[in-house]
Amino acid sequence: MQHRDVPLRFHICRMVLCGAGLFMAAQARAQQPTPDSAHQLTGVEVTSRLADTSLHGPLPVQSVSQQQLTHLNVPSVAQAAQHFAGVIVKDYGGLGGLKTVSVRSLGANHTGVLYDGIAISDIQNGQIDLGKYSPDNLARLSLYNAQPTDLLSTARAYSYGAALELQTATFDTAGHKPLQLQTRVKGGSWGYIDPSLTLHYKAGKTYTTSFNAQYRSITGDYPYITDNGVATLHQRRTNAGIHSLRLEQDNRFAWKDASTLQLKAYYYDDSQQLPGADILYSTPGNTHLWNRQAFAQAAYFKPVGDGWQLKLNGKFSYIHTRYYDPGLGNGTGLQDNHYNSYESYASAVLTRSLGRHFILAYASDGIYNKLNADVKAYAFPERFTFLNALTARYYTPRLEIQGNALSTILNESVQTGPTAQHRNLVTPTVSASWKPFTTADFRLRGYYKQIFRAPTFDELYYSTFGNPTLKPEYATQYDAGATWQRHFSRVLSLLRISADGYYNTVRDKIITLPGKNAYSFSVINFGKVHITGADVNAQASLQPLHGWILSMAANYTYQQVLDVTTPGAPQYKGQLPYTPLHSGGLMCSVEKHGLVISYNGIYSGYRYALSDNTPSNYMSGFTVHDVNASYNLGSWTVMGAVNNFTDERYAVVRNFPMPGRSYQLGIQWKY
Repeated sequence: MQHRDVPLRFHICRMVLCGAGLFMAAQARAQQPTPDSAHQLTGVEVTSRLADTSLHGPLPVQSVSQQQLTHLNVPSVAQAAQHFAGVIVKDYGGLGGLKTVSVRSLGANHTGVLYDGIAISDIQNGQIDLGKYSPDNLARLSLYNAQPTDLLSTARAYSYGAALELQTATFDTAGHKPLQLQTRVKGGSWGYIDPSLTLHYKAGKTYTTSFNAQYRSITGDYPYITDNGVATLHQRRTNAGIHSLRLEQDNRFAWKDASTLQLKAYYYDDSQQLPGADILYSTPGNTHLWNRQAFAQAAYFKPVGDGWQLKLNGKFSYIHTRYYDPGLGNGTGLQDNHYNSYESYASAVLTRSLGRHFILAYASDGIYNKLNADVKAYAFPERFTFLNALTARYYTPRLEIQGNALSTILNESVQTGPTAQHRNLVTPTVSASWKPFTTADFRLRGYYKQIFRAPTFDELYYSTFGNPTLKPEYATQYDAGATWQRHFSRVLSLLRISADGYYNTVRDKIITLPGKNAYSFSVINFGKVHITGADVNAQASLQPLHGWILSMAANYTYQQVLDVTTPGAPQYKGQLPYTPLHSGGLMCSVEKHGLVISYNGIYSGYRYALSDNTPSNYMSGFTVHDVNASYNLGSWTVMGAVNNFTDERYAVVRNFPMPGRSYQLGIQWKY
């Protein structure tokens, strides 16, 4: 079976040419005589602007800094995560569309999202909508395969197949002013407006406070083309707007004995239209979603005696969701449901150093979840979760070995109907990193991990399709890789390369099957999935002349994700939906005396909308190119962007068209 798709090599060449053009333009400008070029290039400090990739640990880690996030100029964390190898973002179109992240095709429910080290959770559906989280107030965004590398991590952080950590910005200690203020406003196509305010204040030697506020609004009525092979229509997206407000307060204490305390309060409120599927001649929907989320969390760290460290964490969160669909064909004519979920969380972590090379860590977490809803005959479920993780690490400059065992106890209760079975499980993880040569910075690494995810409350107790007999979904991960980096000269200051091959299996996969009509579903344990893949990252940092910094970072992902549930079935050994075999990205930036020009490209190969890999389910690949520029004028910075400048017409999810070419302008003031 052949498909008329643009070859992968064409997309790669086009992305490389865009990056090379940016590079050569900078080189040509750098060759012009300037006062800087007359200076001798001794003692030049080379600063890398690359996405940082941890090469020394046994687990793959990818990370981008606050400055790199600024260069990407993306409206949400979801778009920033697209630049990590192995990540698939499912995007339902526009700023208001749902955006979830799957790492190495394990599924969004296996990806944990940590906010300053403490998990964000949604017990109702288990998936975190990363479109709600802005990179505006982040100091760093990191992706950990398997689990975080910090031994002071909570036990909950070990319970995921991968973890995406959002680390918020705080007071810049390099500054001399006790008050640091930043205000910024961006605007652009389709009614996009995005003002924000950030304030950092240092009161004395021990206390700093930060406040961040952001408002975002967009109508989302971008043009698109509908073509089903018979008719072509030029239309505009409807019901795709969003209005959101985010407020965040962060207080930090640091004392002379190295103990610290962080207190954070977070509030988010939005009114979000849900764009429906675009089907030719169909009537646009008017579905609406309101979200209100608030949480308060605390983290206390203290060294307690020789070689001992203690960290205590606590959190309380509340989420209110209202879902409104006036056109539901269920006999009543509309659906208007309200959901309120609550979570109380506590964690304690204790580490002990035994000599120079050995560390033990023990983490214990307790979690209470509750979900209320105004749905007829609802179960009103409650869940108690107890997690205990014991970790041991041995490390030398050339060898690191780490292992941990995670115990999980789940107890549930409901007010009406049957309840899910209690669970008591232990899952292990083993990882290692070895540097075989004393001179070259070349390392081998690998890990093995077993993990599971419990069914969500919707999967267990939703009134029309919940199944309380569901079993957990189990995943097993195998990874083997190599890393290498070298500092060459003042021109090519740094080159990094990492490559990992992996094999994952998923059993008792939780899937939703359609019933006798469009509003009747069933949820069962049915699927088995085998995942074979490879992630490759390469970064280079150059400084051709004094003051010039050129950075390039590329990633490539290969993922074969096969449904092996039922031999002989049409979908047997078919590629899972929305999983391209090939994908990748390229980031380039040029900096000189306050001027920054950056290019970002994302490539996704062809994929299928269903596990039945037939021509009717085939979706073409796409490449999206963005260009951003900013210029610093002391306290002021002006910025502009052209996103999708080739006006690529594409959809990440079938029948949910993505925006074409768009423009942004912004201005920022710092004090």
